[in-house]
Amino acid sequence: MRIKGKLLQRLLEKHDMTAAAFARDMGVRMSEIEKMLNGEVVDVYAMRKLIFYIGPREAERIIDWEAIGIKNPLADETNDERTSEDDMEWRL
Repeated sequence: MRIKGKLLQRLLEKHDMTAAAFARDMGVRMSEIEKMLNGEVVDVYAMRKLIFYIGPREAERIIDWEAIGIKNPLADETNDERTSEDDMEWRL
């Protein structure tokens, strides 16, 4: 799975959180967070942790569906590009 790194970075900044603190709180290696921020492929374990930590709705917005060659199965037909950071929140 791939993440839109810029959106993840904005989410971290919005919550005044460093990548290291994010990795620690999620319980994953810092290298996995670096991969996410760089838009690289991350393992299933890290993706599951991310989805649990930020919630599925926010995760759906920052997953790079185009990069993995899948149409976002959760997007409605009228608004396929749901990547606005304005309504991105996570469960803490």
